[in-house]
Amino acid sequence: MTERALRGDRAGALPRLPALDGLRGIAAMVVVVYHTLRLSPGFYDGIFSFSPHDAVSWAMTISPLRIIFDGTFAVWLFFGLSGFVLSRMYWNGTPTRWSRYYPRRIVRLYVPVLGSALVAVVFLGIQQAVTHTGHTPVDLGAAGTSAGKLLSNVTLLALVSDPLNGVWWSMRWEVWYSLLLPPLMVVLAICGCGPRRRWRPAPLVFGVLCVVVIGMQPYLTSVITVPDWSERAMLYLPIFGIGMVVAAFEGPIRDAAWMNRSARGWVTLVIVVAVVGLRGPVGVLAAGGHLAPVVARGVIGVASVLGAAGLIALILGWAPGISALSTRPLQWAGARSYSLYLVHLPVLHLAVAAFSLADASLLTVAGVLGASLVVAEGFYRVVEGPSIRLTRRIGERRRPIVAVARDDVADPVSEPESVVVGSG
Repeated sequence: MTERALRGDRAGALPRLPALDGLRGIAAMVVVVYHTLRLSPGFYDGIFSFSPHDAVSWAMTISPLRIIFDGTFAVWLFFGLSGFVLSRMYWNGTPTRWSRYYPRRIVRLYVPVLGSALVAVVFLGIQQAVTHTGHTPVDLGAAGTSAGKLLSNVTLLALVSDPLNGVWWSMRWEVWYSLLLPPLMVVLAICGCGPRRRWRPAPLVFGVLCVVVIGMQPYLTSVITVPDWSERAMLYLPIFGIGMVVAAFEGPIRDAAWMNRSARGWVTLVIVVAVVGLRGPVGVLAAGGHLAPVVARGVIGVASVLGAAGLIALILGWAPGISALSTRPLQWAGARSYSLYLVHLPVLHLAVAAFSLADASLLTVAGVLGASLVVAEGFYRVVEGPSIRLTRRIGERRRPIVAVARDDVADPVSEPESVVVGSG
């Protein structure tokens, strides 16, 4: 990667960060592997109740290797990436066309979700045809859902449990963060945490507040009765805030002298993995009655969000990490990560029904991942790709053919890194 590509092509412009796409691609594939591995009793008990059945499941769910199999952490990483990407223009002080932010964001989020609902219904019909279940070509009732529930879920505002595609829940929080972002930026500016702040470390106060809320959420919701959506909002929305804080210090992080030393980058990576790896041992202590559940959940939450922030910060300036994540296969996977997230569960459900899968062998994981990538490619070409082009056209003004004016006004929605992925 050239210095020009890393630092931007013109003054005032933010550099494109292809390593973010690579990281997103890996995280999306981790989610697919995670959902497939849940077919294995040993993995399922290890990941949820911290009681693995053997050494292999122990390594995947309790040891620091859990980071590469843990779909929950991948969700948190996605949230942090969204917070980082959508706010970096603001922190840089780049003029932004906020008047077209909301319509573009709505199209960017909702068109693929609506397409994924159609994919889920089609795959359900195929599944019921293969298994000879249902009384109609697509029997939603036999699948434990309904048209009303499906329509309610694709609004992404008030979700109910739906067996067709259980990953829509995370998109709810992507929508709410997107809606709250502009007013949140106004509040931060008023509080002295904006891009023109006099005290440069001021955003750290906001970051500490987000970490405290995540760490205290299990205790607060155990002593105060709150609606389910409030309980989840206290946990998930601050994760986006942590990504925003990393974006506030993007320049200093990329310019940090220690980033130029490969050994220190590797040490930092080990520390990040160790912090995220606390999820397993802390869970074991709680499961054995040696640690209060609310304390364990708070520690796990703090470790996870700090680990996600650490990974994002690391790939901003660590050359080996940037190079590894910028390879063509990972760039391809990153560009299609949203599609992969949206379609992989219908693929998995069909595979389970068609082949009567009751466990997750290596062949099963590889097959589901491969099939999901194929379907994701088709979905990207037919649905997500056109929706991206539509998003970029919203609010554009016709420009003269002869003279093309320089455009220094950024748009966080159409930036390459602003692909949004959620999972669960």
